[in-house]
Amino acid sequence: MLRIKEAMVLLNIVSFFVCVWLNLSISTMVFVPFQSPRPQLQRSVDVFLLNASSRVQKVFKKCSPKQTVVFLKTHKTGSTTLARIIELYGYRNSLAFVRKIGERQSIHYGNRRFNNLSHHAFLPPPNVTRGDYTNYKYNIFTLHVRYDRKVIDGFMKADPIHITLLREPSKQFESAFVFFGTGQFVNIPRQRSRPNHTYRYYEKIKQFLLNPKQYPKAASIHYINNDQIFDLGLNAEYLLNDKVINETIARINKDMDLVLINEYYDESLVLLSKVLCWRLEDLVYLPRNERPDSKKVAMPEELRQKAREWNHADTMLYNFFVERLKERIIEYGPSFKEDLRRFRNMTAEVRRNCVGGQVVKGPRKSYTPTANNSVECQFHTEAPSKMNKRIRQQMGAGTHSANHGIWMPKTKKKISKQFKPQTKKQIPKHVQPQTKKQIPKHVQPQIKKQIPKHVKPQTKKQIPKHVYKFTYKSNNISIIPRVKQKVVIQRSSR
Repeated sequence: MLRIKEAMVLLNIVSFFVCVWLNLSISTMVFVPFQSPRPQLQRSVDVFLLNASSRVQKVFKKCSPKQTVVFLKTHKTGSTTLARIIELYGYRNSLAFVRKIGERQSIHYGNRRFNNLSHHAFLPPPNVTRGDYTNYKYNIFTLHVRYDRKVIDGFMKADPIHITLLREPSKQFESAFVFFGTGQFVNIPRQRSRPNHTYRYYEKIKQFLLNPKQYPKAASIHYINNDQIFDLGLNAEYLLNDKVINETIARINKDMDLVLINEYYDESLVLLSKVLCWRLEDLVYLPRNERPDSKKVAMPEELRQKAREWNHADTMLYNFFVERLKERIIEYGPSFKEDLRRFRNMTAEVRRNCVGGQVVKGPRKSYTPTANNSVECQFHTEAPSKMNKRIRQQMGAGTHSANHGIWMPKTKKKISKQFKPQTKKQIPKHVQPQTKKQIPKHVQPQIKKQIPKHVKPQTKKQIPKHVYKFTYKSNNISIIPRVKQKVVIQRSSR
């Protein structure tokens, strides 16, 4: 079979050069059986030449799957779903993930920037010694962090693919306003009847957007103020500078291999399959961290427009990349609609087979698998914490201690003597804690028999009535001796 393919490739190459020779011969009239070239023959040769060259290009330009991906997560844009897609691919292919050493720490860095020393807190890649930072090179990056390509590329393997995800600014604003509790800084008049959750947030959003400067604490929360372009590197002092905003958008367009759009989620994933050269099957998904409709605030268009004005830089960023996405769809070619249809059918089949078509909405909620408990369905349905545990185990997290930076092997047999806790037998006698028998009699605490009678604490019967007073509380008697004819009464504690 392999020899047949090689023969076909060789035949295509030979036909390509023959067609080139024929085309040149006809155009220069070097090999012409007639006095003038025939237009019909010229057209047929051109068509054959085009088909042969396209076949040769398909053979030699077949892409290979990309193994190094940098996905810069943005807040409240549906990035958790996309991160799970990429993490599943990386886990199946045993790729190296960027993860912190501490298991109980958050895997994200929030709104902080990386620096050249940030990778010192990462788990080392498989087969790399802890502390050998020059060889800390990773395949998969799916974290919340402020974008700095130079620093991120410093600990990624060669030729990474950079992607990110954007959402319509008014929707992102509403989601972040509710999720991050910004409403606590906006007071609205109390009403006699108790309005539902979404109505109160609607009133708070409406009140805030009337005059955001009136609520400085809420306005200072970057999650609701142009957070998407802030995550992508634009500092807060330039959020109203259109020139700097346009320069930032141009830089992002140059750096990113693809900017996905939440409102065109499936279309974006089909484009991503071409960028990464992954199969469509590798990109099927179940939605994650999606809020139920009862928790979403219904904002009228007038209020949404005010939210877009408040997120002016994000609106410019979003509008640019929506148009860029539409251009990429056109560049994809006529097969895009068919590929989109096939991809949606695959996603629907996963939902039907793995979770019986159920829709789970809510932060950090996991799906309940159906009778089909295959490994693939477990990957799709399990909670993010379990998936993160799988990744950490694959990265060898059990061999690295987050405390004191000490490398600790898993098995006790391999632990060196200097790290083994000493047992009582190994501890010299002069170091071991002394027992009662070893303590000299004059040092030992005196027991009841050894204490003279005149030193023993007096009991109630031995004390005259005029000397003590006692109180009753929960059947406990507290005896308070008199001192210098002054009676001091204390209450006994349980």
